[in-house]
Amino acid sequence: MRHLGYLAPALFLAPIAGLADGAAVCVENGTDATLIFVAQSDDGDRRVARLEPSGKLCSGGADPGTVAVFARADDIEGCSRRVPAGATERLLAFPGVDLCSWERH
Repeated sequence: MRHLGYLAPALFLAPIAGLADGAAVCVENGTDATLIFVAQSDDGDRRVARLEPSGKLCSGGADPGTVAVFARADDIEGCSRRVPAGATERLLAFPGVDLCSWERH
């Protein structure tokens, strides 16, 4: 398995999850598992956090972007999804790589 060496250090440098109201893109953990989430707006603002169930993470940018989820911080395979500005994607299921179920609200 390949790993992302830069993702683990980013967990310690990431801002506190859920504080960016009105952010470009947000992601919410709708599963029963604690997972690694990324919210990145197209202007380059990237936030990474380990979210417990019901946790939320938002980028600080003002553009559309991408949200992603990984089982572990050093994984490079997970699920990702494009998100329009102002949207929140809720992860409903993470059964395996590229098999995620999402809901937009």
